[in-house]
Amino acid sequence: MSLALDAVKPAFGNDLADLVTSEGGTSGTPHPLALRVIELLKLVASGDLSGLPLEEREGTADLSDCRKIYFDLDPREERPRFRLVYRLLPNEAHPTRVQAVAVGYRASLDAYVRAARNLGRL
Repeated sequence: MSLALDAVKPAFGNDLADLVTSEGGTSGTPHPLALRVIELLKLVASGDLSGLPLEEREGTADLSDCRKIYFDLDPREERPRFRLVYRLLPNEAHPTRVQAVAVGYRASLDAYVRAARNLGRL
């Protein structure tokens, strides 16, 4: 399986830039966090990684058409600090592309709130 990659624009790029900046990155320099996000999306597109389904949650709207991947730069981290939210389009049964929806912190449901906002569901 090989799916095309795209993103909710410009929202996903803004989320990634915000996350990199908050983790001490600077513009113009590839940051390990951004590289990890791109790597994860490529793994999803190739069929080598599948996230967990999301559902409707109070405070984040209905994200049941999305999936989540927990990650951190340190794979030994017991509770990864970050979440990547994506969805398969046009649907889960017959996907042709992976759409990056949001990326953010685990804390305060940040990534899920961003996903709901980026999809216009808040």
